[in-house]
Amino acid sequence: MIAHTYPLSGAKVLFKLIGLKSLAHKLRKKISVIRHNHMLNETKIFHTLSPNLLIGITRAFRHLEKNAPHLLENGSYLEFGLFKGFALWFAERISQEFSKDFTLYGFDSFAGLPKTLIDKEEPNWTPGAYACNQETVMNDIQTSQGDLNRIRLTKGFFSKELFANVLKENLSKNHLSL
Repeated sequence: MIAHTYPLSGAKVLFKLIGLKSLAHKLRKKISVIRHNHMLNETKIFHTLSPNLLIGITRAFRHLEKNAPHLLENGSYLEFGLFKGFALWFAERISQEFSKDFTLYGFDSFAGLPKTLIDKEEPNWTPGAYACNQETVMNDIQTSQGDLNRIRLTKGFFSKELFANVLKENLSKNHLSL
């Protein structure tokens, strides 16, 4: 009998030979999801997952200043899906350059993503991914010199009912939504 040696990538061949290739693929995806969620939810670093969003926020405020400065007076910024609150913090800091009478609203479940109706496994879109509790978001914003008097957080998944209380709070008609 001739002994075969398989390189590390030969594990795929071995799983295929013994009929476990699809099981190995599912296991590899599951491990990838677990690693991804752990990286997202357990890291203590206050950061954004979308650096280009920061450019967009800055450009939006500059655009308003140039083309519709009245919208910056007593205006509002609405952000849906906060993760750790970095983009909301950034918007709060940038907004101070344009208006002192600006309120920033953040909407999030603080429990991560809900279970999806789509029957497809995606490591970036699994239930619980992007979870960060409300206290941590507020602490990170405050620790980074954010003005909590200008920020309002609302807990819940996106729905019409979620906005009922916010509308009662006299949300400005002048708002920037991201």
